[in-house]
Amino acid sequence: MKSFRIFLFLSAVLAVSQQPSVFGQLTVNYSLDSTQFFQRNPVARRALEAAVADLDAALQQNLGAVALTSTGTSGPVSVSSRGTPNVFNPSTVPAPSTPSQFREEVETDINRSIVPIFVGAQNLSGTQLGFGGTGGLFYQILPFGYDGGQGGNAITAFERSVEQANEVFSRGEGPVVGTISFTTTGNGSTSGISVELSFGLLNGFISFDSDVNQFHFDHTTAPATDQFDFYSVALHEAMHAVGVGPADQWDDLVSGSTWLGGQVRAFRGNGQGLIEGDGRHVLNSANNMSPRITDGVPQRSVMVPSFPRGTRMEITELDLAILRDLGFQNAVVPQRQYMTGDIDRDGNVDLADLDQFNGNVPAADTGGFLARGDRFFLDLDGSQTVQRIDFERHYTTFVETSNGRRGTVAGDANLDGRVDVLVDAFALVGNLSNPSIDSWSQGDFNADQTVDVLGDAFLLVANLGASND
Repeated sequence: MKSFRIFLFLSAVLAVSQQPSVFGQLTVNYSLDSTQFFQRNPVARRALEAAVADLDAALQQNLGAVALTSTGTSGPVSVSSRGTPNVFNPSTVPAPSTPSQFREEVETDINRSIVPIFVGAQNLSGTQLGFGGTGGLFYQILPFGYDGGQGGNAITAFERSVEQANEVFSRGEGPVVGTISFTTTGNGSTSGISVELSFGLLNGFISFDSDVNQFHFDHTTAPATDQFDFYSVALHEAMHAVGVGPADQWDDLVSGSTWLGGQVRAFRGNGQGLIEGDGRHVLNSANNMSPRITDGVPQRSVMVPSFPRGTRMEITELDLAILRDLGFQNAVVPQRQYMTGDIDRDGNVDLADLDQFNGNVPAADTGGFLARGDRFFLDLDGSQTVQRIDFERHYTTFVETSNGRRGTVAGDANLDGRVDVLVDAFALVGNLSNPSIDSWSQGDFNADQTVDVLGDAFLLVANLGASND
């Protein structure tokens, strides 16, 4: 199985935007795609842009513009400093591009509060489908001459310049990506001053494996069972590109397998067992499942280290909690409008929804969903517990039958709106000795994961000939 790996890079080079695709504050920049991977694969390009657009919409970020030059003044002395963003070349990693070639447009983008994500492809070794990370910053104090007897003013001006740079490069939201620490030399009284500059999200990069045969590119169709879903890979790597994994702030929140951030701890009750052994991903565990933000369907985090073939991953509520802990304070779950009883959020109230009750009746809760207040999953009467009355209300009121009506009666195994011998009773009898029962269609009409005479057959016989007409 192929996996995802990320690398942090904090001192590489710049790149030029060449007709980037802008979605909000994130852009996809193809100027370093020297192999023309995305020009030759327009379907892949659309999937990538859809993934970045979905992440941008989830972040709802409000990043400040960056003034690359900061100036501090005290008395007659002015001291200026300059930060130059840099990034890996995703087509040639680890060989960087030359700084001078890609500077101008990056500066333009950042001054517009934009975060360019540079993308490309190359032949990745081993099992990598792609990797991504954040960009870095080259910072320097611009020459200003000797202090001319104004030592105190020079030091104050210098400190004010660094303070201003810290403010603008933080961007006002999002993670602390990296910190630059150095001690000044030269320039008389300003020699030997310790400087620390923290910077936020300036840009990022994603490099994809150029082996096209392994990918399902069309994000508008379900992924083929023998291929990896390109949209999912792009979404995962875009999360790395905005700081999930490589940012300094991520490291500050990780202690072994435990996450220390308050948003995640409030969401799942604790931060234990969240982080993978590599320290850069979410542990691939059933304990780390949460509802997708689009439809509420439970899914593992998009930040698990590897995906199986034929699987599409989306952003989950857990992923948003991680992003909030990293400083994206507006990454909140969007308002969802669902039909009551549509437990799997596919737009229909059907057998799949009815079967969600199996194993949960008469349990006190559903193993986590209700504990977070998501009552729309199984708790249909608002009691904060899942009881038999919720199950009965679901099939008598909300489930859709093939005759176009809502609601049916116990015994209607095939959900055609009536209880008969040839279909429904036959299904029940055929499963009386079946040890693996998990569906209404098998004759489990009371959701106790067994098919028996006293429970299920009694219900069917009592309703034989009944219909929802």
